[in-house]
Amino acid sequence: MRYLTDFLFKCPLLVLPLLWLAGCATTVNVDYDETIDFAAVKSFRLEGEPLSEPKDERVNTPFVYQRVVEAVEAGLTARGLRRDDEAPDVVATFQLRVENEVEAAGSSFGFGFGTYRRGTGVGVAYGFPADDVATYQRLYLTVDLLAVTDRKLLWRGSHSRRLADGMTPEKSRKALRELVDEILEEYPPEKGK
Repeated sequence: MRYLTDFLFKCPLLVLPLLWLAGCATTVNVDYDETIDFAAVKSFRLEGEPLSEPKDERVNTPFVYQRVVEAVEAGLTARGLRRDDEAPDVVATFQLRVENEVEAAGSSFGFGFGTYRRGTGVGVAYGFPADDVATYQRLYLTVDLLAVTDRKLLWRGSHSRRLADGMTPEKSRKALRELVDEILEEYPPEKGK
């Protein structure tokens, strides 16, 4: 442990870019069939029941499912697709799951400069985590676009958010819309990316 602190004190400017890059990571995951021309996809049919049912009673309700359906429909419509239950180009489905997550208090690093009158000072601080560990639930939402004929997966986007207690219908609707919008920001995929 002493070597780590010695390194941090001697080379703080090397560590700062790594910390900045770690903070820029996104949690939206997208994958898709690269042979599909998504520009040709113009319509969708939306299935209102999730492919899997989470065991958490805050999520496993018809109210939440309907809010997800509304959010997915609004998100796909905003991206130029229209709902067509008779002859769609793709079938949209979703999955919800809740998982327990453990969060430990992280270490911290600080670096600063200061001047006072004619003097200049440099300060470096590193904080080690204590025994502060918390458990919480995280809601994972996956939106799939499937082929109509054989239900082959064409596009998948997933994202997660901490699950809160005491959600009102309005707060739940807003949180689910934000989650779906963040997922669908990645649709349609750009060619060559």
